[in-house]
Amino acid sequence: MNNLTQAIGGDSNFANTIANALIQDRSRLASTDALRSLVFIILAFALLWALLKQKLNATIVSIGFLLLVTADLWIIDKRYLNSNSFAEKQDSHDIQPREVDQFIMRDTDPDYRVFDLSAGDPFSNANTSYFHKSIGGYHAAKLRRYQELIENQFSKSINNDVLDMLNTKYVISADPKTQTATMKANSTACGNAWFIKSVKFARNADEEMQAISSFDPKNEAIVDQQYKSLAESKPHAIDGSATIKLTSYNPDHMVYQSGSQTEQIAVFSEIYYDKGWKMLIDGAEQPYFRADYLLRAAKIPVGNHKIEFIFHPASYYTGEGISLASSILLVIFLAGAFFMESKKKEELLPNKKV
Repeated sequence: MNNLTQAIGGDSNFANTIANALIQDRSRLASTDALRSLVFIILAFALLWALLKQKLNATIVSIGFLLLVTADLWIIDKRYLNSNSFAEKQDSHDIQPREVDQFIMRDTDPDYRVFDLSAGDPFSNANTSYFHKSIGGYHAAKLRRYQELIENQFSKSINNDVLDMLNTKYVISADPKTQTATMKANSTACGNAWFIKSVKFARNADEEMQAISSFDPKNEAIVDQQYKSLAESKPHAIDGSATIKLTSYNPDHMVYQSGSQTEQIAVFSEIYYDKGWKMLIDGAEQPYFRADYLLRAAKIPVGNHKIEFIFHPASYYTGEGISLASSILLVIFLAGAFFMESKKKEELLPNKKV
């Protein structure tokens, strides 16, 4: 009551009125549900009584219970999801692209990213994501590593090396005088994927974070030593003509094409998350590892190759298979029960005379 009184500006009489109304509403809801439950209990009891007294056979009683259960679920479900929960599809015109947004959207790069500083904190403003792939925005359930990156590399000052490794191709800011949004192209952005020249190993996450505070992401990768078996620990032959580029982008399926005369290590400007993500090289699954604190990296063999990252969580598809198998078994069981019941009835019928 104290909290309610404070919330409405200290009017205790109005607070008491609201509290009494809540009590009355909840009493009415409880009484209505109690009566509803009593009706279902009586109907269920009547079906069982009719079955025991052989007034109705098991099939009719089963159908009756099926109807009762369906009605019970239907009535409750309609409280939470009904016709008022749906609306005709509408095109939202609440957020209009600014001139700077329209200019950036002309970029044909399938995976460029934008860092928007024009509306205050870029990690609490979601408007940028309406038009671009943003490295900012807000989500209450960010990956911990990304949140740590924000706190260590963007909270006090902006780390341009980290912007580059995140493939931040455009930075939007506001003119200090007119507050008009202006855009600056970031020419040092690393791209969607690139080959690096050297690997530096870190003993733990703190060393990784410290290392990416000042490094050359285009030429070196910072790798936790737990991935030492997957990353090269010695200098590798540098192929200046080697190429790797993104050819197809979907959030759960990315395709790259590479070509090199020597084995290379590629860094991909995508968040490392090994739960469900698989990397395929020419259709065969291959291991990959984490680099630069939160990106993906992998060894790429000599030659021309098709590299794919596919999100395919085994737990989900295993669950789908179990669900399908269970549904099939249930249908078989019900069909078998119906067949046995029909056969039993035929055996109880008197033999027909010819």
